[in-house]
Amino acid sequence: MNEFVLRLANPDDVQTITAVTREAYENYIPLIGREPKPMRVDYAVALQSNIFWLLEQDQEVVALLELQLEVDYLLIVNVAVKPKFQGLGLGKRLMLHAELQARQLERLELRLYTNERFVKNIAIYQGLGYSETHRQKLPESKTEIVFMKKCCLQ
Repeated sequence: MNEFVLRLANPDDVQTITAVTREAYENYIPLIGREPKPMRVDYAVALQSNIFWLLEQDQEVVALLELQLEVDYLLIVNVAVKPKFQGLGLGKRLMLHAELQARQLERLELRLYTNERFVKNIAIYQGLGYSETHRQKLPESKTEIVFMKKCCLQ
């Protein structure tokens, strides 16, 4: 197997972004009783306003990072890793890349949100230095969204 290569996405990647995201989040459906939000996004539209980084191996996209540039912070919208590539540290690599992007884009804070039932993800984010800021009840669900941030990325 060859090295992993990180590249910016382009409009030709919409189907790949959709497929990787669906594959990565499919196992969460039984946990929350519905498709997670990233599975319901129109990525042709999202690609027009958000920044997508694709992680490839042998020209196969195996993971992705979606970022949204806000006035005061950089929002991590989506980190998706294909199941057969999970556990290799690729998600962490993408999270560290988000930090680099925040610095390059002169944002001193990274933010993200996740479902309260994704406890493994919450633990990963906490291990990377993110702290919970608040929770919000989802109107269409019995679960809450956990909002997290990481400050001072200098």
